[in-house]
Amino acid sequence: MNKLLTILKSRKVINALITLVTAIALSYGYNVSPEFKAAVASVACEIVECTE
Repeated sequence: MNKLLTILKSRKVINALITLVTAIALSYGYNVSPEFKAAVASVACEIVECTE
């Protein structure tokens, strides 16, 4: 369980999840700016205390 949490706290995993959500939003016709993606990734990493 600890290994799973460590993997989920990875910055790469969080960025991949945000990219996936952005792709889903794009498929529904919404446009998400790169600045917004970066801001969401930054906030998510602050909340879950990301690791490199």
